[in-house]
Amino acid sequence: MQRSTRIASALSLAATGDAVAYLLLPLHAEAFGLTLAGVGLLLGVNRLVRPLLYAVFGRHATGAGLVRLAPWAVITSGLSTLALGWGSGLAALLVARVAWGCCFATLKLSMIVAATQADQRAGRRLAMASALREIGPSAALVVAGPIVFAVGPRAVFVLLGGLSLVGLGWVAGDLRFAGDPRGPAEPAPALRSLVVPTGRDWLGFASALSVGGLSASVAPLVAAHGTYRTALWVGGGALVAKRLLSVTVSLLAGLRWRRAPPQRVLRWGLGLQAMAVVVAAVPVATLPLLWLCAAMLSAAGFALLGIVLPLHGDRRVSSLARLGAWTDIGAALGPSLALWSLTAGSYVLFAAAQAGLLVWGLVGTQRASREGGELGRRPRSP
Repeated sequence: MQRSTRIASALSLAATGDAVAYLLLPLHAEAFGLTLAGVGLLLGVNRLVRPLLYAVFGRHATGAGLVRLAPWAVITSGLSTLALGWGSGLAALLVARVAWGCCFATLKLSMIVAATQADQRAGRRLAMASALREIGPSAALVVAGPIVFAVGPRAVFVLLGGLSLVGLGWVAGDLRFAGDPRGPAEPAPALRSLVVPTGRDWLGFASALSVGGLSASVAPLVAAHGTYRTALWVGGGALVAKRLLSVTVSLLAGLRWRRAPPQRVLRWGLGLQAMAVVVAAVPVATLPLLWLCAAMLSAAGFALLGIVLPLHGDRRVSSLARLGAWTDIGAALGPSLALWSLTAGSYVLFAAAQAGLLVWGLVGTQRASREGGELGRRPRSP
């Protein structure tokens, strides 16, 4: 089994608790000693720590060093999911979510580095790894409903925490991974190059803001117009649909890697995302239409990575780290702003702002494509 496949398999199990948290925490906030605003903070805080970690990785880490961290990240992710089942209150659960954010950043970046370490067939390897890491969260969302009705919401996280630790068997051997011996280590880039976003990074921010916002608010949106049981099944179905489409997009992009221009795929993804956030804000869009909305939100993710993949050498890890940082900033703000706007009765305004950002990104990609430049920034002259 390829190293990227093994890391993706471990990440697939580790991410099950995070996926179910988007469904159960908004519906069972009081059972965990939380308010709805507190849930929004928990769903976003794990992403706030990732930009800091990405900056450290982008400046100091090597590909081999990231891969060697994967086993420790798997162990910590399992413990953080167990803490969601055993802990209560904002402070305790905040620590668990911060720990999960560090684990996800480590596993995701090490998976990407392992998949793209050799240029040949890198797109296909990353496509398979990206698709594989969605299987565990999708399956967890499917079975979460029956388990909740049988044993309650806390037991779900205890079971998933134990399941996450199974992934240690796939990555335990990477503790002694020595890396690719073909060339020297990448030089440390300037800190400013890891902080100042490019046009590509702004697109990642806008895309993740809409994905995180609707993922966190889909269940409360349904609950406002139906019963708890309906919200549980419809909300879970919407999140599963989003992840399954992400798998499909990843596989298609990998199979047609040299034929489908990443910018064209990205433009379609941004357009679908803008439509999704607008439709979700309409009061009548409460049941099957929300499934479609959540599914459409996943269309741009793989294209963003596709734009970074052609980068080689000293730009690859730092570019991936910077994109991951700005994507996670958007994903962190999404749940908090979405649930706060629901509480304040201003979700329509939040949806309009998201759609505006996505349309701005769509216009920017079209302009960059016509001018032959990079997304949002012309290439510097030598």
